[in-house]
Amino acid sequence: MATAEQVLAMMEMNAIEHPYCIIDADSRKITVPDEYKLLGVESDENVERVYFKCPKIVGDGIDLSTLGLRINYQNANSQKDSYPVDDLTVENEFITFSWLLSRKAVAYKGSVKFIVCAVRIGDNAEISNEWNTTLASAEVLEGLEVDLSGIPDEEGKDLLEALIAQSQVKLMEVGEATEEAKRSAERADTAADSAGHAADAANNAAEEARRAVEELKGNIGIDDNVVSENKTYSSKKIEEMAAVNWIPKLDGKFKFTKCTGSYQDGILTIESVDISTAQYAYFELKNLKQNTKYTVSWKSTRTGNIGGGIGVLGRKGSNYTTLVNTDTNTLNGFCYFDSGAYDAISFNFYCGNQNSQIGDSATFWDIMLVEGEHPSGYIENVRDIVKKIAGMNAETLDVASRFDTISSGDVLDIKKSGIYFAGINLTGKPENAGNGVLIVAYDSESNRVYVYIGTNHSLYVRRFAGGGNTDSGWVNKALTADDIVNNFTTTVAGKALDARAGKTLDEKITESNGNLVYTQQFIPEIAKNNIITDLLNININGVMNEPYMYPGSVATEDASTLKNSPMREGAFYAYREVFFIPNQGIVGNTYGKTIIRLTEAYPVSGRIWTNVYNTDSNDWTGWKSITPV
Repeated sequence: MATAEQVLAMMEMNAIEHPYCIIDADSRKITVPDEYKLLGVESDENVERVYFKCPKIVGDGIDLSTLGLRINYQNANSQKDSYPVDDLTVENEFITFSWLLSRKAVAYKGSVKFIVCAVRIGDNAEISNEWNTTLASAEVLEGLEVDLSGIPDEEGKDLLEALIAQSQVKLMEVGEATEEAKRSAERADTAADSAGHAADAANNAAEEARRAVEELKGNIGIDDNVVSENKTYSSKKIEEMAAVNWIPKLDGKFKFTKCTGSYQDGILTIESVDISTAQYAYFELKNLKQNTKYTVSWKSTRTGNIGGGIGVLGRKGSNYTTLVNTDTNTLNGFCYFDSGAYDAISFNFYCGNQNSQIGDSATFWDIMLVEGEHPSGYIENVRDIVKKIAGMNAETLDVASRFDTISSGDVLDIKKSGIYFAGINLTGKPENAGNGVLIVAYDSESNRVYVYIGTNHSLYVRRFAGGGNTDSGWVNKALTADDIVNNFTTTVAGKALDARAGKTLDEKITESNGNLVYTQQFIPEIAKNNIITDLLNININGVMNEPYMYPGSVATEDASTLKNSPMREGAFYAYREVFFIPNQGIVGNTYGKTIIRLTEAYPVSGRIWTNVYNTDSNDWTGWKSITPV
């Protein structure tokens, strides 16, 4: 007998949106997804459906929702028939419908051909409008059918009675499972009350943690092993706590399906490029405990109406089992799953499905994975506390650990470069300087420089040059206007940079970092994630710092989905590069010629395609190829 959990799982599976055969209203072509390339096994009867999606308005303003639809098919034995559509649904600018596969359609192994036909019949029983698609096909596998008519009466009767009995048992099991599901729902209500009490306890714990954080600011003693009501943790322990936010460690490890993506500073952004099936980025974790409950939470936004949520799957070998499939459209959500006995757990981050628009995007951040089943409120409290403690660590504890304290001896005896807290009893420091901060820059071959910053806001510098033979003595460096310069050319000793020069330097550094980022785009490791769908999308003025000018990949099983491609059908895999040649060789000239080069990997390995845009004629030369020998 099926359990309530199994029944609910089956109900969830039924709620999953089906893939569609997409009909192009202009070309009349039916694009058959991989899920429908196989229709079934010969002699199946009413066990599989094929779903279709088509624009509502076609041709000269014809509304397909007002016409009668049917599927005209020819089975593998060349027998023709028609299936009348009885479930047409209008969804915005599209219609959806399905074809329930009969025994006749899949009676024989081999290729089944089919079209969609829409007809309007006038008052005189004449066809006033008829619209047809082009021919599509799918396969039926070989089976083994038994003809009961050839079995002796008693044996045939026994076989039929056995089949009927089995069916009745299954119906009883479903009924029992339904009752069990109802009882489980009642138990769930009781569990919800308990969860409410647990949430209160979690909130109380969070408040205790908040108070512990406040006490941490004034607590000097650090011991990770001491158990007390209010714990104080070291920076190492804090980093371990912050590790529950695991997405920052996934840089370069995401894979993308029907979408492009970028990842920076813990933020994942993905964008739809192909809406024939669901669009998502995914990553596998192989180090989770088996047969353990986990909670995953996320924050997200989206530009379209679909996406922003996740799916969780368990992998055993090459087989995947859906663990969570109801949260693909949930923004800022959380869900539970059991890791089971799987080899790995896959996390899918969705930005769309077949109802999306190309260019729809979703952004994810603050993704947390913690052991156990926890409500959203608990997760939020954990995240906030970790951030607060980690921030405090960065601002105070870690900074303080970088300084050494010296309280006795002569400051001039310090031969190790560094920053020191200088105590009142030190000798060799500037007269009347009091406590302060000592900065030492020590070079045994040429120079020793001591900088002392006193508590009275005074600044002293002492320099030994020429192997230590020349001692400048302590010099009070209270700066005047003459000591400050606003340039990067002055070489006079003792001059200080104006803040404006510092700003200019910062801008130069920012510009340099930007150029570095731009240069990184041309590294193959980075460029592999730049998926190109329009092969002639370029900047004709030679502006190279645009994503569509970077090297990228052309990777599709259906070249008809590409724009301006030399290949129009079938699989096509290539590496694209863009080159700009200025007119007359003048540097900076933006009026020239642009070359696009494709290095093909499949179907002809090593074939080179080129296409040139000439600004003199404002036109492309067309694709030309060199086939390898």
